Amino acid sequence: MPLYCYRCLDCGCWDQRLAGIDDDTAFCTNCKGLMLRVADNILEPYFEESTELLEEAQLIENL
Repeated sequence: MPLYCYRCLDCGCWDQRLAGIDDDTAFCTNCKGLMLRVADNILEPYFEESTELLEEAQLIENL
């Protein structure tokens, strides 16, 4: 199971926890409030690279 970052909605505390892919919520150990998993866009580097390549190709076409 991977480590995910969570942030408490009540006190703002951050925590890292081992969790399953569907575990979007947890309870805060500080105030017992609801914590939400911080969304990590793991695919962003792939899309950034393909976007950069597309922009370069368009620039070359316009020359």
